[in-house]
Amino acid sequence: MSFAFRSLVQAGVLTLLAGCAHTAPEVVWTSFGRADPGGDAERVVEWRKTRELLVKNAKNPDAVVTFKGKKGTASEFARGPIERLRNIEVLVDTVPPGLVIEKDSARVTSDGNWTVVGKFTLHYRGDSRSLKEALDDVRVLTDTVEGDLAVISWSRVSQTHTRGAAGFILSARKARPERVREL
Repeated sequence: MSFAFRSLVQAGVLTLLAGCAHTAPEVVWTSFGRADPGGDAERVVEWRKTRELLVKNAKNPDAVVTFKGKKGTASEFARGPIERLRNIEVLVDTVPPGLVIEKDSARVTSDGNWTVVGKFTLHYRGDSRSLKEALDDVRVLTDTVEGDLAVISWSRVSQTHTRGAAGFILSARKARPERVREL
């Protein structure tokens, strides 16, 4: 097991990678701005591939895999996503300053430093999953769509388990004037 991966597991990050045998949840992603159903579908496919790579890395870091058209070990390809996931924040039923959420929409106020990238729903079929596993899935999705922060609500079945989550993904790392700031 690689040092970076071991450090993340010990820190409680990426718990889904520690031998998750569950199938990936259903994810519906909608980017904000101009309608782009094809692009939204590509992001979900990219999320699934990245999630699958991270799970493979957890099970066998030395496995030879093909990722984005290149061959290498799972640990080689997983390094980038694992490093980025460390910097992703997830807020539960908490709205950061500069953001207003009303029903199914979000908008950035004039003093906000965010770009609303889009919204998502994540649903686990069959059994519920631990909140830690679901949190990892949200982080991977946030990274996939180039976000820094996810604002979510759980669909809890107990204090420790959920059937999914829904929320918005925001980005502070880049200004995107082409994005619609209020929908």
